[in-house]
Amino acid sequence: MPKRVEDRYVLFHKPKGVTTTRFDERGGQTIYSVLGTDVDGLMPVGRLDKETTGLLLLTNDHKLADFLTSPKSGILKTYIA
Repeated sequence: MPKRVEDRYVLFHKPKGVTTTRFDERGGQTIYSVLGTDVDGLMPVGRLDKETTGLLLLTNDHKLADFLTSPKSGILKTYIA
C-alpha cells in the first residue's frame, strides 16, 4: 500500500520581479528559487504576474487547489493593480 503524503500549505508573499513558474528560461528568479527545496512537490494555486506582489498559496492538496480555482466555486478574487 502506498504511503499517504501529508497535505502541505505554504502562504508566500511574492515580491516584485519574481515569476510564478518552476523555471525561467531567461534566468530570472522564480518562486521556487526564492523558497528553495522546502516547497518541493508544491504547486501554486493561481499565479501573479512578474511585476506584481501579493499573497500566493502553494500546496500539494489538489482537491483544494481545484476548488479554489474553479469558477463553479463562486469564490471572488480581488486584484489591485
